[in-house]
Amino acid sequence: MRQSRRAFLATVGAVGLAGCAGVGGRNDPGVVTPTDGTDAGTDVATGAETDAATSGETDATTAGAPDTGTSTSTPAGRTGTASVPRTDVGDRLEGFEDLEYWYALSDQGTVEPELEGVYAGSQSMRLRASGDDAFAGAFTSFGEPRDFDGKNVSLAVKVRAPAIAKLSVALLAPDESNMVRMTRTFPGPVGTWVRSDMGVTAVRGDPDLSAVQEVRLVARRRDQDDAAIDVSVDDVRLADAPDAGSVTFTFDDTHESHYETAFPLMEEYGFSGVEGVISDAVYRGDRLDVGMMREMSDAGWDMASHPYVGEKLLTESSAAKQRSVIEGNKRFLVDKGFEAGARHFLTPKNMVGPATMRIVRDVHDSLYTFGGMPNGRPATTDYYNSRIAAANTDRVRQYVDYAAEFGQHLVLNHHAIGAEAGEISESDFAALLEYVDGADVNVVTCSDVLAPQGQH
Repeated sequence: MRQSRRAFLATVGAVGLAGCAGVGGRNDPGVVTPTDGTDAGTDVATGAETDAATSGETDATTAGAPDTGTSTSTPAGRTGTASVPRTDVGDRLEGFEDLEYWYALSDQGTVEPELEGVYAGSQSMRLRASGDDAFAGAFTSFGEPRDFDGKNVSLAVKVRAPAIAKLSVALLAPDESNMVRMTRTFPGPVGTWVRSDMGVTAVRGDPDLSAVQEVRLVARRRDQDDAAIDVSVDDVRLADAPDAGSVTFTFDDTHESHYETAFPLMEEYGFSGVEGVISDAVYRGDRLDVGMMREMSDAGWDMASHPYVGEKLLTESSAAKQRSVIEGNKRFLVDKGFEAGARHFLTPKNMVGPATMRIVRDVHDSLYTFGGMPNGRPATTDYYNSRIAAANTDRVRQYVDYAAEFGQHLVLNHHAIGAEAGEISESDFAALLEYVDGADVNVVTCSDVLAPQGQH
């Protein structure tokens, strides 16, 4: 049975504050070294000041223009205070202060210490590979099996190359025939540390997560076949997963079909969604008007910010221009009375640059972008939530099941509801709602997710 929204908020709030029990220490060679629990993130390097230009799940990659990362304008007024990663969620499994028991996987790439611009402590782990290698991977195995059952995994990641990279965490429980894999796509910010709350994307065999024998970290290219790979990782953490998973329905671009089709269908189940509002599109053609938006908001929907960037990527603009666009779109929402939803930023074309991240932290309380996986919970950050495209309904159903099984948060991204390429049809959308309603998950908005974290 699914919890009520009130029960969900109470449950997640308790999990977010409680963390999890400590990770056992190393007693023999081959066991990952836990640290003393020193807070991570106190020595976070911001990295490069150029916003690389990459796009979303299906958009083409474009070369980006550098920005200075500076702006003197006044933010549009955040209502929350969560501007840094949460370093008290769960317990640190690995801080990479000692790489003695980490090895290159399948002779692909190299495993090196990173001594400058580290995330925390004295060093991070850097995975590097040339164009001749298929990936850059590292693994460690345990002298005695480790218990990951009921835990979710998070870590800090810095991608230097390629512009769009993938990172997977695999738990062999106890071997390759019985494993769980968590794979995320990183569409920026290049050269900047971010935290990623990893969600399950594949299960092989019948893994016993109370008996994990090996952990693998693998960095891959997404599209660039001849590009080098250069990805750093740090501060791997384990935290107790919530009892129930959750699903969020987001809708980009202010399409009228969100009101005419999605809204009444979701009302039948008592579900609320998140509308990614392009202020420039309101009242135009087949787009929403403020009256429609207000009716949806009154029914519990978030009117979130999703600025218009045209043919360009947001990261191709200077930091000053990005700030103007981000603040302006939020200001429209606030002026129209949608303050609650305006706290949330749905990244246009999915690209996040270093300047984008800093500006969104100034202006908003959360950021969502394409990641291609569910989000592990409890969250260690509000500013790098993963979304997936909803049009691939078979994959979405599988990820709904994973969210339920592993206590994770799946964020679905829709554009228009219709019959055009890349859209989800009305019948498929209705069937998806029915599937979610029958699953052991809660349907929540972005504001529901933030509320129990004590931000507002």
